[in-house]
Amino acid sequence: MEKLTVSTADELREVLIEHEVPVESYGHGAAKTLGHLFEEIQLGECVLSIEDGKLVRRTTVLCLNIYKDEFVLVEDKQVFTADKRTRHRTLDASTGEKMKYGENPIETAQRLIEEEMPFAWGYPVTFKETRTRQKESLSYPGLATLYELHFCEVTIPENEIPDVVVVEADKTAFYR
Repeated sequence: MEKLTVSTADELREVLIEHEVPVESYGHGAAKTLGHLFEEIQLGECVLSIEDGKLVRRTTVLCLNIYKDEFVLVEDKQVFTADKRTRHRTLDASTGEKMKYGENPIETAQRLIEEEMPFAWGYPVTFKETRTRQKESLSYPGLATLYELHFCEVTIPENEIPDVVVVEADKTAFYR
C-alpha cells in the first residue's frame, strides 16, 4: 500500500483523473463534491492509497445504533444546503460518523452525540464489533473505498427521542 499525499484540490483532481475516476459526476445526484473529498483528506477522515495499482479511499467509520426500547432510529435522507439535492440513506446503523485520526469508537460516538444527537447525551455507549467492507462509495463514484466499520449502540428512554432533524453547515439530515 502506497499512501498518497495531496496538498490542493487541483492536485486531488489530477490524481483522480489519472486513475480514471469520473470527477465530472461529483456534486450531482447522490455524489458529494470534490471539495467534500478534499476536506475529508485534510481533516484526516480518509486517506488515498495505491493498492494493487488501483486508487483506494480508506476511511474508518463509527456506526451508531440509537435504540428506544425495540425501536431503532434511522437516518432517512440528507438534503444538501448549497443546491437542495436530496440523498436517501441506507446505512448499516442509525447514523454514522467518520472517525478522526487517533479517536477510538467510543470517543467518536460521544462526539457524534454531542454534535448531532444531544438527546442521547449522558446515556452509556457500548462497543459491539468491527467489520471491514470494500465497495464503491455512492458519495464518490468510481472511487473504491475500504471501510473499517466500528459498531456501537446507545439505548435511551422511549420519551427522549423527538422528531430528529440535524442541521449541519453543508446539509440537513432527517431521521425516522
